Amino acid sequence: MQQLSNPHPVLRLDQKKEAEVLDMSLEHVRIRDWTSPLCYAKNALEGKSYSQFTLAPPMEPFSYSHTENKLIGIGCDIFAYIGDFHSTNSSIKNFISGCVSVCNGQGWSWLDTNYSCSGIGCCQTTFPYDLPNFDVRVGNMSDSCPIGVSADLCSAGAP
Repeated sequence: MQQLSNPHPVLRLDQKKEAEVLDMSLEHVRIRDWTSPLCYAKNALEGKSYSQFTLAPPMEPFSYSHTENKLIGIGCDIFAYIGDFHSTNSSIKNFISGCVSVCNGQGWSWLDTNYSCSGIGCCQTTFPYDLPNFDVRVGNMSDSCPIGVSADLCSAGAP
């Protein structure tokens, strides 16, 4: 008998992407989702850049709940935003919601025990609608790596 490396069931999103199912009921399914990392390159600290994560194809008829989810941007001097650029529903097509984290040299901060942003080194926003798919983008607000910040540090956007 073959041993499974992951004891949790998975939801196949397409031929290449799967999401681990953490909890399931008649009302909802909770999955482990992805992040959109933005790392400072050791040899390329100059220049604005951004990272993008796209959830495709659409998960219709399923959607991400706007009451159960939020977008959290983690890092200093970054912006994070979420948009639904693939929707067939014209009332929510191309919406954008986002947040900005400015640290002013105060350093990095981690999320509290409730996975909420403390306000320093992170920001958060809500999903304004239930979404079948979305793009998450994270970008630098400054032209270079902040002074005193290790080139190995990363920022991230996590739905």
